[in-house]
Amino acid sequence: MDELENLRKLHLDVAIIYADYYGAAMEIFLSPEQFGIENPLVACCGGGGPYGVSETARCGHGEYKVCDDPQLCGSWDGYHPSEAVFKAIAIGLLRGSYTQPPLATTTISCPQITELGSSVEYKVLYDLRHGGCRAVSPSAAATAPFVLLLCAVVLLNAHVVLCGCYKRIFSFGDSIIDTGNFVYLTGNGPSQFKELPYGMTYFNRPSGRICDGRVLVDFYAQALNLSLLPSSMPEEGSGQFENGANFAVLASTALGPDYFKTKYNFSLPVPYCLDSQLASFKKVLGRIAPGVDATKSLLGESLIVMGEIGGNDYNFWFTARQPRETAKQYLPDVIGRIGAAVQEVINLGAKTVLVPGNFPFGCAPEYLQGFQSSNTSDYDATGCIAWFNDFSRQHNQALVQEVGRLRSQNPGVTLIYADYYGAALEFFKNPKNYGIADPLLECCGGDGPYHTGMTCNKTAKVWGPPANFANWDGVHMTEKAYSIIADGVLSKQQQQPLSDMGSFSHQQHSIPMYLVLVSAVLLLNSTLGLCGCYKSIFSFGDSIIDSGNFVHIAGDHPCPFKEPPFGMTYFKHPSGRISDGRVVIDFYAQALQLPFIPPSLPEKDRGQFPHGANFAVLASTALPPEYFRRWNHTVPMPFSLATQLEWFKQTLHRIAPGDAARTALLGESLILMGEIGGNDYNFWFLDHKPRELAYQFIPDVVASISSTVQELIGLGARTIVIPGNFPTGCVPAYLSAYRSGNPADYDELRCLRWFNAFSAAHNQALTNEVSRLKAQHPGVRLIYADYFGAALQLFRNPRRFGINDPLIACCGGHGPYHTGATCDRTATVWGDPGSFANWDGVHMTEKAYHVIADGVLNGPFADPPLLHKSRPLAEISGDLSLAGFIDELKMEEIISTAKVWGPPANFANWDGVHMTEKAYSIIADGAEQQQPLSDMGSFSHQQHSIPMYLVLVSAVLLLNSTLGLCGCYKSIFSFGDSIIDSGNFVHIAGDHPCPFKEPPFGMTYFKHPSGRISDGRVVIDFYAQALQLPFIPPSLPEKDRGQFPHGANFAVLASTALPPEYFRRWNHTVPMPFSLATQLEWFKQTLHRIAPGDAARTALLGESLILMGEIGGNDYNFWFLDHKPRELAYQFIPDVVASISSTVQELIGLGARTIVIPGNFPTGCVPAYLSAYRSGNPADYDELRCLRWFNAFSAAHNQALTNEVSRLKAQHPGVRLIYADYFGAALQLFRNPRRFGINDPLIACCGGHGPYHTGATCDRTATVWGDPGSFANWDGVHMTEKAYHVIADGVLNGPFADPPLLHSC
Repeated sequence: MDELENLRKLHLDVAIIYADYYGAAMEIFLSPEQFGIENPLVACCGGGGPYGVSETARCGHGEYKVCDDPQLCGSWDGYHPSEAVFKAIAIGLLRGSYTQPPLATTTISCPQITELGSSVEYKVLYDLRHGGCRAVSPSAAATAPFVLLLCAVVLLNAHVVLCGCYKRIFSFGDSIIDTGNFVYLTGNGPSQFKELPYGMTYFNRPSGRICDGRVLVDFYAQALNLSLLPSSMPEEGSGQFENGANFAVLASTALGPDYFKTKYNFSLPVPYCLDSQLASFKKVLGRIAPGVDATKSLLGESLIVMGEIGGNDYNFWFTARQPRETAKQYLPDVIGRIGAAVQEVINLGAKTVLVPGNFPFGCAPEYLQGFQSSNTSDYDATGCIAWFNDFSRQHNQALVQEVGRLRSQNPGVTLIYADYYGAALEFFKNPKNYGIADPLLECCGGDGPYHTGMTCNKTAKVWGPPANFANWDGVHMTEKAYSIIADGVLSKQQQQPLSDMGSFSHQQHSIPMYLVLVSAVLLLNSTLGLCGCYKSIFSFGDSIIDSGNFVHIAGDHPCPFKEPPFGMTYFKHPSGRISDGRVVIDFYAQALQLPFIPPSLPEKDRGQFPHGANFAVLASTALPPEYFRRWNHTVPMPFSLATQLEWFKQTLHRIAPGDAARTALLGESLILMGEIGGNDYNFWFLDHKPRELAYQFIPDVVASISSTVQELIGLGARTIVIPGNFPTGCVPAYLSAYRSGNPADYDELRCLRWFNAFSAAHNQALTNEVSRLKAQHPGVRLIYADYFGAALQLFRNPRRFGINDPLIACCGGHGPYHTGATCDRTATVWGDPGSFANWDGVHMTEKAYHVIADGVLNGPFADPPLLHKSRPLAEISGDLSLAGFIDELKMEEIISTAKVWGPPANFANWDGVHMTEKAYSIIADGAEQQQPLSDMGSFSHQQHSIPMYLVLVSAVLLLNSTLGLCGCYKSIFSFGDSIIDSGNFVHIAGDHPCPFKEPPFGMTYFKHPSGRISDGRVVIDFYAQALQLPFIPPSLPEKDRGQFPHGANFAVLASTALPPEYFRRWNHTVPMPFSLATQLEWFKQTLHRIAPGDAARTALLGESLILMGEIGGNDYNFWFLDHKPRELAYQFIPDVVASISSTVQELIGLGARTIVIPGNFPTGCVPAYLSAYRSGNPADYDELRCLRWFNAFSAAHNQALTNEVSRLKAQHPGVRLIYADYFGAALQLFRNPRRFGINDPLIACCGGHGPYHTGATCDRTATVWGDPGSFANWDGVHMTEKAYHVIADGVLNGPFADPPLLHSC
């Protein structure tokens, strides 16, 4: 302790915390009953005797024994504590009683991780009491294992929200982030920005932004828990700007008007520039923070957003058709002016400045229309104008260099370069990933090319929901696009993310940091930015991946593939592909950061093919034409796999002459073997030859593929992807040609059963052959790609991918399945190809190929997934000797003849010395302290093996922490109201009419009404699935006879916590008699029948999860929606909470050991409330547009309930009482709806035409406003499956449960 005190004096900026493990452990030995431990001095696993240990038998060796319940023992094996003890020690540290100073009063940093990957939620909050924040010094950061974990999380796309770290944002820029200054300047004059459709998406009214909704600075503010920034001009002389101000003005430039007039005799349309904005900023600063010290203090805790600015310096020049090259002359001056502005705000006291780069304005519709060209070389692969995008990159490169210079001059300042170009390019390259149909079209405009030709105003055409577009008005982006860009800045791998509150010493920690991050990424199957993983792709196949060979062969002959609508989606012109856009090989190339692979034939004799070549040709077969002549059958094309292989070998001989060159080239290339073989069957079947004979082809087709693979291996190939066949029974051409009146000919997907079975037989034979080849060639990666399974997703869950009917062609005729006409320029295109799986009756759409490619790249439809097994681990480390590190990590070989006694998750010790992952996960979970890991050894390169492993395991657990909960709870028993009712109310309704018995209820998951008051699953369903249990049945249909082996759901719609007679005292009637007491009585009757006797009841409840609601919401809802006096409802809260508490205590008395107690939802965000209590007073609404009073009321209920749960925990230390924060979990949907694919979280999906889509009951006559997956609210009161999924995930994995449910076992 004395030494620590000396260290604290030497390092004032470091929080040094003493963790008293001795004291925390002694509390357990002195009062074991408080922790549920019966034998604190006895080992669970050992040789018996009074202390559970023996010299002749120890845990894992000799005749050892294991106790029935390790939680009752103080030691696991006589040396190491049990999980129960580790947990108790961790709790002592967390609560602060055994740390000096207490953790709860120590401010180290305040990162709040709110998104880890696609489904895991986990918060780490320091200084919960004060919410303060200060930067961590490099030395402090380096010594905290938490920081290593945090950095691994950030690398893996974590959203890091700096709770309280910035108190204000001050921003400068142009129309990209102007939030009202230009509209203010126009005064009473006309302006299209004052009228709809501007502001239609989020604000539902014009807001002064040049967008359909929010702009970039709004997303930054919301992510930093600040209110939306006001524009500066309206309050320039009087506003206090508590959260900052936005000085950006539409049409502003970095350089002033005088610059352009003097130097180039060029006039700008407005006088507003960076100089004028800075002058206004300094004027405001002088008023709200007078004096140097006050100014520095204010700016030191503010974020400065410097733009985007500079784009207009070029835009006005280019759009005036001035000489392009001249812009390159003044580019250094633009950069210099931005740099000077950054330096000026630093001199004033700014400590964090975000400096964004320019956008790819070669992708803006106004540029695309204004500079249209018939020369295809003027466009890049995304369809954007290459010259302008190159110019943007030059600007950005110069800006990056300037930011680097400023960093070196200002070492105490955090300067963050924001790559808006790269972030925007995400949706130009992969628009479908973001639900964008065509990123080059504007949403609001005219009928010209790219939807240009008209100014966006009240008379313009809005072409669809703005969320389906990247561009709003030809120049500015949509809210959807800005949200993607903001997300890239907040969370992606930019130069220095906003989360970087301190720096790591490069000299001291670069190697171990790199090893930790790379290792964590590898464990999590990250792609690691696979640029350079494969330098080339060489491919064989047929029309599925032909990218131009057949069109080349066709020469000048007419060919539909040379004309629209082929290529309409991505390339905007025919590209030689037999689809509307890209095909699977294109997605593989893009994922591997390679250019599109060219067809081989156009450059057959001279192309160098630096990135590979595609030898696939339409109509090719695996077997040669002469094979089929034996069957009196002719195939239409002579190009078989053997032909393509011969072309490949000729090319290889020319571009890589000699064995060494050939081996080197193929060793770093990916070989794509098809799909090939499908046509061997297609031509036979579509010629209506005898079906069964085709089974005789399968061995020969597979043998042809196999022999080609082996020949390629002999040439030097080291990675070969071998795809299977598609489900041909789902192809429109087959469905039309083999139409049947016999329902037995079709499977549940409406596909032809026989043909899918045939494809499966081919695939099984091919899979077997791949396995055989793997055994013969252990040094070669042979990856079977399950195209059948990947494609089947589209037919099983088409809505998930935005597809309406996967069995009809997009381009074709008016016959069944849209067949009956060849897809050519005269055919019918039935809609957006992005809503179809099939393109022309045979080939798939780009959308479908994207889904299939993703399943191969990331799994689960490849073994192994292409992006997960791309390089040997040792190759990645380079000079860092990662392979040696991994060897060191292993420590000892595990003898293959040893006995594994069961699932490792049921054990704490693995091999007699080392613990299992389960044990390490528990230790890591309790070790979110400052320094537990470092007690085991330093992070030096020589001594890192044990603590480094723990860090990696901890990082993995933080990101994938389900902990293998199979068997954790054997049953769920639940109480509540319509939020989780899964059929009780519908049962009660009997034969009476009831909207919940009819569509659209149940439309999303079950495809029929299921008794749930939602479009699909509700929260209890997600809990059951996560715990590997079947859906929990409603109790009432089987009330007197059901055995309920996995539990029962007693919740009923409209139930209250308090009984009806309680409300009669208030002259108030609730519509239903089913209170919590009623449900509890049903539960006890059921329990008496299915588990008679104390022992059976205690055993059953001891391994069951009890879900206590949500309940209590209706006690208030019926009062409020009857427009009773609001304030009186505060008097109900203690009684509602007491009712819940007494029920919990009765359940504990019956034997319950784990009870989840949810809080109430943010009712001020519910459409029914928003409609019933509409107000013209803006003060009645919070920043989320929810009703402030009702959310405050819900929060008051939740606070009272939280306090009661804490009291019950203290009374029942042996029981897990988990408070589930439904309020906080739901609030995510309202704060960041786009993150979850939700357009507007405040409107109902199913309802009427009133405000918030209310005004009609959700029933079969109501309007369903779109895909429920894009809504948070279902029917005005209840939530959608999508919303319940988000809430359940926050409870299962954290941070919206204490502890997270999946961590509670």
